[in-house]
Amino acid sequence: MISASQAPRSIGQVLDAGFSLYRRAFLVAIPYTIIAALIGFASQFYFRMNQPQLVLGQMPHFSLGLVAVYFLVILASMSLQQGMLCKLDDVYSDNNRLSLIDGLLLGAKRLLPVVGAFLICMICFCLVAIAAAIVVGIVGAVAGAAGGKIVAVIVGGLFGIAAVVGLFWSFVACGFFIFAAVLDGAGPLKSLGRSMALVQGNFWRTATIQTVALIIVIAAYAALAALAALIVPFGGMAKVLTGQAIAFSTAQLVVLLAMGVLNALCYPLMYSIGIANYRDLILRKSGDDLAARIADAA
Repeated sequence: MISASQAPRSIGQVLDAGFSLYRRAFLVAIPYTIIAALIGFASQFYFRMNQPQLVLGQMPHFSLGLVAVYFLVILASMSLQQGMLCKLDDVYSDNNRLSLIDGLLLGAKRLLPVVGAFLICMICFCLVAIAAAIVVGIVGAVAGAAGGKIVAVIVGGLFGIAAVVGLFWSFVACGFFIFAAVLDGAGPLKSLGRSMALVQGNFWRTATIQTVALIIVIAAYAALAALAALIVPFGGMAKVLTGQAIAFSTAQLVVLLAMGVLNALCYPLMYSIGIANYRDLILRKSGDDLAARIADAA
């Protein structure tokens, strides 16, 4: 018979495989997320203790040290997430040979390609967004001059919708660049190209799977935000937003700790579903599923 790893999965089966991986690999993924959460908490505490007093209407003067620490924290968090991704894929493949240190080293090794691909994505997204805004403005102005405000609003709205659809397509099509860079050792451009090639012909099923995972995570963070609104008084939040509250309050500490715990729970889930989807797309594109079916029939 064809094993689950040989046969292409339906949307429900991919999600089920992702949830199953999350349950099986939760304990081995937690060390990565706990370390990342501790780094994030320590950095937030450091920023809060050392940030300048914010005055409305004036730009704060941040020190070079704060900026350096901020970027180091981002790079460390990315390395940890990539190490966790390697470990999750190791469990998915039923190898279970990758130690915590090995995962950390692999994550750090693939840091530059991931950062490069991420920067390329952000630059492209910004250029597309700017170009779309310019086109919408020009078309709206021309349509308004020719047919009035109603025509301008309709035409501008249609072009705006088209721009949003294009950005959504780009988000889905490029969504696997991290998996290609970390798990398959692809470079920045090659990882983006591989992601788009895998999604081609499987766009809607991929978008559906990613949307379901995103909805779960958004619901979890929304619940945390509601809890934070109950814990932190409105006046206290106002002081935080205006920079009047420099020192941490107990409520702020609780919220930050809760955010760290939630990140530790959600990141493995997102990556588990992503791995199941990524491996399924590779199977569909490689034709290995057809070879397996022929062998099984024979």
